[in-house]
Amino acid sequence: RVGAPPRHVRLRGGKLSRVYALFSAVSADADAWAANTATRHFSSETIAAATRAVKGRWLGDGRSGLRDPLHSFAWLVDPFTTPTEATLQAASGWENDCIEVLGRFYPDALERERALDEVKRLVRRHGEWGALVTRKQALLAPPADVRFETATEREIYKQCRMSSVASDWCLIGATHFPKIAPVAVRVDEMSARSADVERVCKLHNLA
Repeated sequence: RVGAPPRHVRLRGGKLSRVYALFSAVSADADAWAANTATRHFSSETIAAATRAVKGRWLGDGRSGLRDPLHSFAWLVDPFTTPTEATLQAASGWENDCIEVLGRFYPDALERERALDEVKRLVRRHGEWGALVTRKQALLAPPADVRFETATEREIYKQCRMSSVASDWCLIGATHFPKIAPVAVRVDEMSARSADVERVCKLHNLA
């Protein structure tokens, strides 16, 4: 089913930081499929519709999309998924997403701007926190002899090895990024699980 989150994202305790990274992988696979010679017998309209369906499910295409500012923020502040500066430059909308999330905790514009500055510093991976990010992401690297057919398969492999980072934020992050630390802890403790809600909605004919 197009746009249905993989089961490991929907399980109890699924991390919000998984969502953005996983969609990026699914989107990359959709683009790779469209460019593959195996699709040469499909019409351009069919190919465009397939890739549009994937991206439309994220952004919303006549209905609510899966995308939420919390997904971007969680992806940034989780050391397992913190992007490089180069990756972040290629992403769109992340700064507005951060402003929206931080605005829920810091209504004052100046405080919010200071918190946003911390997010920007965090991505530079300097010092003790940068070393932590490097260690966490090294834990997710697959062995050299493991091969993946798709970007999504590789991403799921990595995500199954992720764990909570709340203690890292409390013990290390709070020292270097005091504004975003409490927000990052709250986000880490939130679950991306939607299965229970979805079942209730279907039971009451709401979905």
